[in-house]
Amino acid sequence: MKKIFILFFAGIVQLTMAQEAQVKKTVETFFAGLNATDVAKIKTVCADDMILQSVAVHTAANKFTQETAAKFYEGIEKNAGKAKFEERVKEYKIATDGNIAHVWVPYEFYINNEFSHKGANSFELVKFKEGWKIVYVIDSREP
Repeated sequence: MKKIFILFFAGIVQLTMAQEAQVKKTVETFFAGLNATDVAKIKTVCADDMILQSVAVHTAANKFTQETAAKFYEGIEKNAGKAKFEERVKEYKIATDGNIAHVWVPYEFYINNEFSHKGANSFELVKFKEGWKIVYVIDSREP
């Protein structure tokens, strides 16, 4: 009985680790596309109706904004070839439950190799039949 329990538990752990690896790869693809200003690559891992929100951290008051996926893609395409983006990720904290996942990613953002801002990204993902897709992103931005 003890062996069966250990094998069952080991299988659950292995399945969870595999799922977390898939989720991490999805977010890594998002960043690879962002850093390359490659909207087509980003779209492969994002839901069509993805929601994007930001909180700009200021000393006086925080500024909350929301944009559509279309506006987000437009902004990236507008800068393609003009500016070099680099989002330097500090670590990934991943939690999954069946077909949903949450990823917390602290970062530093550079434009043309110059520090722009830092903060954290919070990604929500859903597993569709074609794989994991990002459905929601909120980030903080601090100078």
